[in-house]
Amino acid sequence: MKDMFEELLLVLAYSRRTQVALVLGPTFFIVILVLGAYLVNGIQFQGLLAPLTDPIREVVLGRYEEAAWAALGTFMALAVRSYLKDRKRLLSF
Repeated sequence: MKDMFEELLLVLAYSRRTQVALVLGPTFFIVILVLGAYLVNGIQFQGLLAPLTDPIREVVLGRYEEAAWAALGTFMALAVRSYLKDRKRLLSF
């Protein structure tokens, strides 16, 4: 178990692409959610469409949430792929 942990840390230390993907995933997740909430709060309808403001806000915010999860999942998949590739490159004997 200790060897596996050391191997993980060794590969992470030398794999810049994996490090970048691990940082950008949560960063983009948070940025997309915050930006989506900011933009959705600006939606306001007048007149007869005023009662539809809240349901439409929730739908649009849900789209931003889906985009944030997709970005996080994509960056994590990229991190795993690059980790495996660099692990094979660094630890092949």
